[in-house]
Amino acid sequence: MEFFLLHYPFTCLLIAFLVLYQVKPAFRFFCKMTFYKLWLFTISIGVAILSIPRGRNVDNMMFLRILIWPLKYIFGIQIVVKGKENLRTKKPFVLVLNHQTSLDIMVMMEVLPKRCVPVAKKEILYMGTFGLACWLVGVVFIDRKRREESIGTLTEVAHSLHKDNLRVLIFPEGTRNHGGSMLPFKRGAFQLAVKAQVRPNFLLPLECHLPTVVHQQTRVPIIPVVLSSYRSFYNQKEKKFTPENSGFCLLGEKWDISGITFSSPLGFLTACPIPVQESLEKQQSPGAGPAPDPPTLPLDLQVHGELGNIYGKMIIQILPEVETLGLGPDDVPKLTEQVRDSMLSTFQGISGMMNGASH
Repeated sequence: MEFFLLHYPFTCLLIAFLVLYQVKPAFRFFCKMTFYKLWLFTISIGVAILSIPRGRNVDNMMFLRILIWPLKYIFGIQIVVKGKENLRTKKPFVLVLNHQTSLDIMVMMEVLPKRCVPVAKKEILYMGTFGLACWLVGVVFIDRKRREESIGTLTEVAHSLHKDNLRVLIFPEGTRNHGGSMLPFKRGAFQLAVKAQVRPNFLLPLECHLPTVVHQQTRVPIIPVVLSSYRSFYNQKEKKFTPENSGFCLLGEKWDISGITFSSPLGFLTACPIPVQESLEKQQSPGAGPAPDPPTLPLDLQVHGELGNIYGKMIIQILPEVETLGLGPDDVPKLTEQVRDSMLSTFQGISGMMNGASH
């Protein structure tokens, strides 16, 4: 009896938590984002410990990538990467991504190439264990309030690209954008790519004089990467974070099955909305070809054809590289707008696909 009374308050709290989690989207959003941040801070301890033998080294990034990897499965987010062939180059390049939410940290790990150093705001360095882990994996920090210092830091990075065979990842918007489009791009990433083209070669003359410095141009292309909108399952303003399987898409329309349970394929058919039943009957009518296999249990929503997967899906589109060879500082504004226009067009296209699948 005493044992029951002692644990009764905890039971009530657990029940209240589960009820709130199910009925209050804002509470569910808070719980998931808290879990996400706790996960990052916790795994950062592991990253720090594993990175000790090497010290600060870009190769430590693999530890962070491996430990972040399970999050997409925990949250039920499917990430589809298109255009992987555009990242196969082994030469230095500048990777530019659009920035929407803190979830970008998890998503960008899907495309982060080897020996790639992200550029981040300096404030992250002071975020406890996560800041320490970022420093150990080679993240470059810039102070956005000190423009000259930031330019100097990026110039140092540009000089290191060829020497250390590095790639650089930058969010050219400079901050998160929840508006469903793209903010104007800052020019730092593009200036870096142009500056990194020129590297000095020291030639020793036959006579014993000072070496001659010859500037040789080398390719440092920009590779744009576009992350589709999160709005089909995540919206910070509406406190929405619901990527779980909750329905299926048929004939362009989403049907909610979150409250339906069925113990057999027949139960599934009778539980379907009328248009769904009619469509299935039409497929099985004489002359319609072989009848499709009945649904299996548990119901797999990741099927093809008219049934579409609508759970927490993200598309990452890697665009072909943008050449910078031969460009100078005067070409940076045009280059910036050119890349932004292509990324914005791609963003609207792949986000439109996602939004169409979620209605």
